Amino acid sequence: MIFEAVFLVLWVAVAWVIRLWAEYLGKPTLPYFLSSLFLTPLLPAFVLLFKGPEPWLIEEVAIAEGKSKRCIRCTEAIRAGALVCKFCGSEQPSL
Repeated sequence: MIFEAVFLVLWVAVAWVIRLWAEYLGKPTLPYFLSSLFLTPLLPAFVLLFKGPEPWLIEEVAIAEGKSKRCIRCTEAIRAGALVCKFCGSEQPSL
């Protein structure tokens, strides 16, 4: 009886950790949480391990760190020191 209760608590805790991991990588959290809760925590853990973060999250982190900026015309992420946008060709203001 105690073993089953401890096992259940650990299972839910691991599912919650996988949900937090998915949130950290910018993935939708509900599918990862439910699949780890009702199926097995190993499957979503392997998916998160090999898939990596979402591209938009990588761009936002680079902008926050000052390595990138948004184009004033097309709003694509470009290098912080770029004088011309590589996507639309518009000139960028110098910093």
